[in-house]
This record gives sequence, structure tokens and C-alpha cells, in this order.
Amino acid sequence: MVRFKIFIVILISFVLSTLVVAQKADFGEVGFQDFSSYPAKFDSSESAVVLFETAKSYFSPQLRVEYERHIRIKILTDEGTEWGEVSLPFNKDLDQDIFDIEASSYEVNGEDIKVAKLDKKQIFEEHITNDIYVKKFVIPSFSKGSIIEYKYRKRVGSAVDLPDWEFHKSIPVQYSEYEMKVPHNYKYNTILSGVDSTFFSKREEYINSRGGGVITLVSKENIPAVKEIPFITTTDDFKTKIFNQLIYINHSGTIRRPFVNTWEKIADVFRENDAIGKQRLNGKMEDKVDEIIADAESELDKVKLIFKYVSETMNWNGFHSITSNKGIRDAFKEESGNSADINLMLLKMLEYADIEVNPAFISTKDNGFLITNYPIIYQFNNVVAIVSSGKNVFLLDATEGYRNLGQPPIKDLYRVGLMVKEKEHLWIETAPSVSTSKNLFLEHDFTSQDTLKTKISGTIDGYFAETMRDLTEEERTLRLVSNSALNYKIDSLRISEVDNPEEALKINIQLSIPMEELGDFKDITYLNPTFIYNEKSPFQKQEREFPVYFPYSFKERIITKFIFPEGYELKEYSKPKTINIDNNLARFRYITQYSGNTLTILEDFSVNSTVFSVEDYPIIKNLFDEYYEYKTRPITLHKIKKDQNQN
Repeated sequence: MVRFKIFIVILISFVLSTLVVAQKADFGEVGFQDFSSYPAKFDSSESAVVLFETAKSYFSPQLRVEYERHIRIKILTDEGTEWGEVSLPFNKDLDQDIFDIEASSYEVNGEDIKVAKLDKKQIFEEHITNDIYVKKFVIPSFSKGSIIEYKYRKRVGSAVDLPDWEFHKSIPVQYSEYEMKVPHNYKYNTILSGVDSTFFSKREEYINSRGGGVITLVSKENIPAVKEIPFITTTDDFKTKIFNQLIYINHSGTIRRPFVNTWEKIADVFRENDAIGKQRLNGKMEDKVDEIIADAESELDKVKLIFKYVSETMNWNGFHSITSNKGIRDAFKEESGNSADINLMLLKMLEYADIEVNPAFISTKDNGFLITNYPIIYQFNNVVAIVSSGKNVFLLDATEGYRNLGQPPIKDLYRVGLMVKEKEHLWIETAPSVSTSKNLFLEHDFTSQDTLKTKISGTIDGYFAETMRDLTEEERTLRLVSNSALNYKIDSLRISEVDNPEEALKINIQLSIPMEELGDFKDITYLNPTFIYNEKSPFQKQEREFPVYFPYSFKERIITKFIFPEGYELKEYSKPKTINIDNNLARFRYITQYSGNTLTILEDFSVNSTVFSVEDYPIIKNLFDEYYEYKTRPITLHKIKKDQNQN
């Protein structure tokens, strides 16, 4: 599935040969040199830069996990001031809290450095959802050119929750360091994953009155920004991170208490958890299912009717979860809930209707890829229903409205999911079972002296259609005639099957365009064959640091017919061309046929793989570049002279 590699390293006792020089300082130790201690190129390319970020995890005398973090940032632009608005989450249900917050800003004021300190009264606590709260504050008196920093302590609690760490951010990081101080009687797997394996690791023993333990320090420097760019899964997939997995606790030589999970144990947890596998319908819900499927003529009809009811009745609150917050009975009553409230209700209703259905636990696009050799429940953030009906297998997620059964929400696509059956579990890949395509026929009739008549007809299916269904009629037209500078009149417009996601959109549009919009016909006329579109390749950068990820494979087939007026001869137009990548992983085909006063162009463009590696980027970029350049090459028409006609 994925043609790029995410490295996974379990840190045991090794040290990389190159020692990293720490670029860190105590809180408040800011000098003039710090205002220019970053590459000058960032001033024109970045909004801010992290000068350093450090953190420590350790155990209190009561053997509760504590955490300290300190970060210093140079603000380079007005946009970079967003880094001075800080939100620090914690979970009260786990007895967590955040305290000892300090924050300051610094700016050069003549021969001095002006310091502004955060007033404790400006720290606020806000309830987000369930037991999640945040401490919020804004660092005082900072602007473009300032240095800001803050630090805090966090009571984390259970040894199971030894904090993870993330090196990359959306701005460059000059130095990042994480230290974990763990007693000998606690054993962890410390797993470092990402796409950049350059880091420094050090382990050393310490001794104290309780027997001592091990300090592990992992650091990186000169870390590039990870930014949102076209055709990427989520930036989190490409950030270097540390995960901590508790293996066992051994107190005072007693029998070890194991904590390491296996996927089989996690599957058992899913089955037995009251908020997951133990959810049940009540009488009213069963009656509703009976009512919904009363007129169903087949098993597939039952699936469609139940899915339609849940997806159109339930209001998703925007939160993904693998556990039902309200319980599906209260969610049914209130007609709202998180993703688990909704999808577990869907699953149980399908189950009651004798449909073969199982839950699958996944990580959505925004949550990042799963590390399958790291069996920790919190990697998952969504539960969906996997339905088997005859020869069909569908992934159903009712949080984004009624849709084609074979077309899961984009957020769920090409994820690895753990499907949990009654007595077994297995890994699945989430993928659509329907195709995404665009098949259009365009006819441009230039035979009228003053007005060009254009017809657009055809079908748009799959995810291409989904992006258009929620638009207004005017917005849908603009998707098809995207040249906003073109002055055209709509003579007739019909886009059907808008409210039926099981069918392709059917397009039928007729336009009138004044010839003067195209510059009229002269002795020599140059015509852009794609004049009704504003299109360019989505890959504008020459280099790319991350793989190209298409959310789905697709095909486009566009036939354009040009009918030219009498008295003109076609002199120049693009000749047929085909480019093919690795046995049709991606392809474009361009075919032209000229007869009489008619030119017909066939454009056939397809992407059949969803992931292309960084090494493949020049190849896929070249394909897109050539396609968009080739299709916009001008058509040249010459007016036929009278003596030429006579001959």
C-alpha cells in the first residue's frame, strides 16, 4: 500500500557517533546574540523559529509521573505571533494538572533587552470536552522581532502515561531534547518513529536512595518545518516522534506486573468494554429498526435503509472516538454524539437486522498512520462498521451524511484498521470499492459570426461527484467553467442526481460566449483549447521532502470537439502523445483528429496509485506538468485567402 518508509527504532543502549551540541539555556537567560542565532534565510521564508525546546519526564517520590517543558521561539513575522497564544491540555479524570507556568517576551530596546513577564492572573482554565481541560494564556507585549518563551510543569499521573515527544513542528526547530528518568523497577519500550532517522541518543545510570534507574536522552538539531502541502496525508505522519510503552512494573522484588499489550489483548478490551462491545439497543431502537426495514426487498436494501436513517438522523458533534460517550441509547434519544456513539449505534442496528457486521478501529487521516508493531489503544481514534453482504464488503461511517456504500469518507481512506470479530481479529486496509471518474464531452461551435455556442455533457462519479453535491448550482457550474474572467451566458443547465449519492452526476450545460471574449477570428488566430478552464499543475515546487499522497485513484476522460467557421484552415495543433508511469500507475493520453472544419481532442488522464515516494516525485510532477502544458498549447488557424479558394 505505502511505498515510502516510516522508520521505527527501539532505543535500548546505543549512542550515535555524532554528538549534538545543545543550544539551550535557563529560563530568562536571553542575550543580544539570541536575536540572530538562527539562519538568516528564515527571515524571508518562515513566520517563526524554535530556538530550542526541552522536556523532562521523571517520577515523584510517590512514584507518579511528572513532566517539565521549556520552549523559546523567535518571532519573525506578524503571522508568527500566533505562537504566543498558548493552550496546554490535561485530563482531570486522570488527576492531571498543569502548574508553575512562567512566560516572558523579550525585545531589543536600544542597548537594553526589554522583558515583559506573564501575570499569573492572565492564566485561564477552559473546559473542552468530557474530562479534557486546557490552561490558556497569551504571552505579554510581543510582536515581530521578539523572542518569547514559556515553561511549565505537568502532573501526568500513572506510569502508563509516560509522555511521548514530537521533534518536528510547522516551523523550523534548531534544537529539541527529551530526557526520561525512569526507576529500575519500571521497564519501557521507547520507540522513535518518523521519516528522519538522524538523532542523538544517550543512556546512563543514576543512583538515589530508592535504588536509582536509567536516564535516556534523545535529541535532534536543525529540524526542518513540516508544513501542509498539496497531496499529503497529514503532517503528523512525517514528524519524528517518541512513544513510550510500559512493559512491566517490579516493586521490591515481587512478581512482575506486566503491562505490555498485544493486539489480541486489545481486541479483547474492545469486545468487553462497556463503552464499545457491550453497547446494546433498547426496545425503542429495535422497534425503529423494524420500521426502517419493513419494506426492504433484500439484505442490501436493509443495509442502505439503516445506514441512511442513522447518517441522516444523527448529528455528529465533530469528535472522533473509539468509545461511546453517551451510550448509544442516549445518543439515539438526543440524535447526536461522537463518532463512536453514531457508528456503534449503526453497527448494533445492522446486527439486529441480521446483517453480518463487525467493528473496525482505525486512525483517521488527521490522526496519522498506525504503527502496527506498537500495540497501544490510543493510536486509534475512530470506529467504523465493516459490512459483508453477499459478495460486497463495505466500510460504513455515518458521521458525514448518507453516501454511496462503497465510498467511505475521505478521512477514513487508506488507513490500516483492526477489525474485531467475535473470536478473532485481523488487519484490513480501508479503501473505496467504487471508482472516481469524470467523463465529459465538450462541443465548441464557432460557426456563428458573433457568438460561440458551447455544450458540456457527461457524468461525474465517485469522490469527484461528492465534492460537488453540497455546492449551489452556481458553484457547480463554476467547477465546470472555471475561467471566472470569461463572460458567458447560460442558455440551459441541468445537473441531475445531485441528491442521489448512489448515482453519477449527469451534466448537461449549454453556454453562449461572445466571440470578442476570444479575440474574434483574424487572418491568424491563436486559440487556447482549454479557454473555459483555469487549470495548472498542482505540483509547482521543483523539489519535495514528503511523499505524494492522493486520497483516491481517479480517471478523467474529456472529449472536446471544435467546429470552426468556413474559410479557415487549421495549421498547428498538438499531435498525439502518451506518457505512462510504471505500467499505468499514472498515465496521460492525448489524441487529436482533424477532418474538414472539425478538430476532435481526446484527453485521457488517470492516477491508479495513491502513494508516490519522494524519489518518484520528479516523475509524477513531470507527468502533471506535461499534461497541463500539452493540453493548453494553442491551436493556430489561418484565414484562407480568396485566390487560395479559387485554386
